[in-house]
Amino acid sequence: MPKFSTTISVIPPDLKSSFTSKDSGGTSYSYAASGNLRLWLRFDSVLTEKSSYESVTAAYEGSPTISTANVGNIVQKTATFSDTGNHNALITYSGTTNGTSFGDGSTDSAFSVGFWINHPSAGASSHDFLFAKASASADFREFQAKYNGVTGVLQFGLYDESNDNFRARNYTISISDGAWHYLTLTYDGTGGGTAYTGLTVYKDGVSIAKTGGDIVTGGAYTAMEAVSNKLYIGADAIGANESHGTFSEFAIWQKELSISEIKAIMYGSSVQQ
Repeated sequence: MPKFSTTISVIPPDLKSSFTSKDSGGTSYSYAASGNLRLWLRFDSVLTEKSSYESVTAAYEGSPTISTANVGNIVQKTATFSDTGNHNALITYSGTTNGTSFGDGSTDSAFSVGFWINHPSAGASSHDFLFAKASASADFREFQAKYNGVTGVLQFGLYDESNDNFRARNYTISISDGAWHYLTLTYDGTGGGTAYTGLTVYKDGVSIAKTGGDIVTGGAYTAMEAVSNKLYIGADAIGANESHGTFSEFAIWQKELSISEIKAIMYGSSVQQ
């Protein structure tokens, strides 16, 4: 388990600034990815985009339950989504080429997605989507992650839309325990037929080994394409198959985060915002 400090801070870490955090054992971790931040969501009563990288429309679909909780060692705003009530979050960009597009059809670039999640053990679903960069159709997909609460398997994958091809890996990662976990999903931008080798999933700052064989569907994978102006959080490409979890501090970077950066975010800081 992570060694969180016993001191509770009311200030979450400022992802737009460099900072250093310590765990309860005094080990320091440094965050230096502020220049690569492309999206940062805070789940206030009105969904707030804090990166200021570009203008977006941030909104909830349905009526997620908004609250606060002690997440790790910091007090955070949280949103609980639900498939029953069709509750999730949606980011809409002005065009398909945007800050969370990480492929141009020829080459991929690295990116990371990080967020806190508290997934209940009750009411587990086999199709909880954590996020999906896709536009309300099977024809405009870039990347996604979904969690099977029954088997404990998380799938993280990339689409090459022109070739109708999907590259992904599965990870057995038990998070349906009613506790807060910091999930980080990274891609190193490898591209090509073995793009799945560049995928990594971390739970609470620890890399998770893949489960089973690599997932390859459709034709030859070259790279993702900038085909979607929408990013769903807690839902799939049509705003369905919502997660049953509670989310906090969702962010995306155009960079493969280091272990130190992941742990710095996870353990928090006292930097003023």
